[in-house]
This record gives sequence, structure tokens and C-alpha cells, in this order.
Amino acid sequence: MESSDRAANGRLCRVTAVFGTPKLVGTIAFYLFWPLLWVYVKFRVRANVLLVVEQDGSEPELLLTKNWLGPNSWTVPGGGVDQGETGVEAGLRELGEELGFNPSMATDVELLTPEPVRYSLAGLPTNNLYIKVTISSKPEITENHEIMSLDWVPVEEGLELLGLDMKLFS
Repeated sequence: MESSDRAANGRLCRVTAVFGTPKLVGTIAFYLFWPLLWVYVKFRVRANVLLVVEQDGSEPELLLTKNWLGPNSWTVPGGGVDQGETGVEAGLRELGEELGFNPSMATDVELLTPEPVRYSLAGLPTNNLYIKVTISSKPEITENHEIMSLDWVPVEEGLELLGLDMKLFS
């Protein structure tokens, strides 16, 4: 596994390459499996986690990621809600799977959308629940095959990049 740090918009992003260029691998996988992915995500509910760090005396920040499915666009950690699982349980599970996040670090967990909302993930229509998980310090992130890069940005800027309304937080 090869790892490098790259500046993007003045920020430091960790980029991990598993099989050569991650963007190329993600793009090829996306277009090869697009029809299957479309059917899969169209009818499945996803739990998307807005992981917000609120450190004393500094502006709250939101974790944004770029993953193999849509390596050209920012998103948040998340994934499908399994049978018998609540949106919050799925969100915390996905944080653990994608980032190595320990749920005991959360100072607050809040379901922001009780009913799924429509959103486009890499051009695919999805039904999404949004969960806000608040922490008091930035966690150690475990590298894996799903995350190509990540960045902590001010919450308002992150929501704008995602195309989400600030009303989610009111």
C-alpha cells in the first residue's frame, strides 16, 4: 500500500493508493458496475454520517471524504442500513468500518432526518438518512480501501460542498 500527502485547496489530504491510481480504479469500477449499483442504491436506504468535531475555542468542523465510488466528489462516511438496524446504528457501524471510529468517542448522536431524503451519490439516486455525530477531538483515522482522501472543513463550507441545507443543523 502506498501513501502520500497532497495539498488540495490549501488543506492537507491523506491519499491512499491500493492498486496504482485510486481515482482510475474507482472510475473503472464505477462505470463497469454502474447498472448494478443503480438498482442496488435506488431501493436501499443509506445512513450518512455528518461527523462533527467541536473542540474548545475553535469553529466546528465536518469530516468530508472521497471514496472509490465517486472519487471526484466529496461525500460523508456512510452506507446501507441492514435489516433490523436503525439509521443511527447503521451510521455508527459505518464509521467503524470506514474509519476505524470507536462509537464511545461520540459526545452526542442525533438523527437529523427521521424519514429518508432523496440525494444523488456519484450520479446515483439514493434514499438517505442523516445522522450527526459530535466528538470533542479529531480521531485517529484508520486507512482502508474505501476512502481515497479526507478533509476536515468548517461545517457550513462542508454542507455547501455536499449540496445540503444548513437547516439540517437547526
